Amino acid sequence: MDVQALETLIKIMKENGIQEIEAQEGDRKYRVVQAAPFSGQAPHPFAYPSYQAAPHMPPMPAAPAEGSAPVAAAAPVSKLHTIRSPFVGTFYESPSPGSDAFVQVGQRVKKGDTLCIIEAMKLMNEIEADRDGILAEILVPNESPVEYDQELFRIE
Repeated sequence: MDVQALETLIKIMKENGIQEIEAQEGDRKYRVVQAAPFSGQAPHPFAYPSYQAAPHMPPMPAAPAEGSAPVAAAAPVSKLHTIRSPFVGTFYESPSPGSDAFVQVGQRVKKGDTLCIIEAMKLMNEIEADRDGILAEILVPNESPVEYDQELFRIE
């Protein structure tokens, strides 16, 4: 085993923020994978009960009175900050089945507070608040699949 080659690969990983690297030199093949940081919590078992959340329906605008000119509605300006999913995975609102959710609507959160867990490729990733505020909306039901950049939460 060429220790210097492994050290070089580890240095490249650290400098470039790479999680996994593979290299081949002649008949020698090297693969280095960075372990996920320990979160202090056990991974989710896959025995979550499933449910279907009711779809969110925005209110219908009122029809203009007959004979009146239509009025262009101004788009509402949102003062809410949106937290988005950093990757594809499964959304979990609590650290384990049957336990309380990390956060509730109306709760004050601080930067760094855990909002949820997204499981991606069998790894549990805590999603944290990136600012202080009051949690205004939770946009994803528990155990739902989420896409990259999908809106998860809104904070006032």
